[in-house]
Amino acid sequence: MRVIRVYHPDPIQMHRDILLGKAATHHLVNVLRIKAKQNICLFNGDGKNYLGHITKVDKRAISVRVTDVSENHSESPLQIRLVQAVSRGDKMDYTLQKAIELGVTEICPVVSERCGVRLSAERWAKKEVHWQHIIISACEQSGRSTIPTMHPVCSLEDYMENFDKDGFPHIALSPRGSEKLTELSLSNQKHIGIFIGPEGGFSDAEEKQLSSLPYSKTISFGPRILRTETAGLAILSAIQTIYGDTN
Repeated sequence: MRVIRVYHPDPIQMHRDILLGKAATHHLVNVLRIKAKQNICLFNGDGKNYLGHITKVDKRAISVRVTDVSENHSESPLQIRLVQAVSRGDKMDYTLQKAIELGVTEICPVVSERCGVRLSAERWAKKEVHWQHIIISACEQSGRSTIPTMHPVCSLEDYMENFDKDGFPHIALSPRGSEKLTELSLSNQKHIGIFIGPEGGFSDAEEKQLSSLPYSKTISFGPRILRTETAGLAILSAIQTIYGDTN
């Protein structure tokens, strides 16, 4: 039987009762119908699994006693940053969820010229909180114990202005790309960035600027045009297969 995994943001101590938060308690009690003495795995983002069992269950509180701790070895050897143009509706949620499952370590939501989402600073802040919940839930489901970094939303222009400070290669997908993924020399790279455009793709000016950045390559990825929510996941899968840990 699969052990339920729950994110707990605080330090986790061995052999002491740990009181779970309200959101976790609500989900465990009302959705999963968890029972006392049932096994559970906690994680707090430090890369470890904390195994224990439920010691108390009621509608307002769940207590867990941790009896064992182990390193979680589910992280990819690649550090992958997804620079994703924000998409409409639940497409962005889907992209984030699946990107976490595929092993991405950083997510940079950007607003590009053709991006269809324009929000106030207050609404962007609420979006970022919502996306953080999506990321944590995806870590619970996929067995990861390290929480990928969610960077604040910024414009694509601002991201590119600070681009060369990172010094690791980035790939931008475009139907007009001059190279293919298999033609790139990435086997010795531990950090890779991926630019994914919005529904209408990057503008001509943006593509020109992306291709002129140091350490950046614009590549084609097959003869078909992919949706924004498909493109990032497809290239992530390919990179993990060729250079990562899914081969």
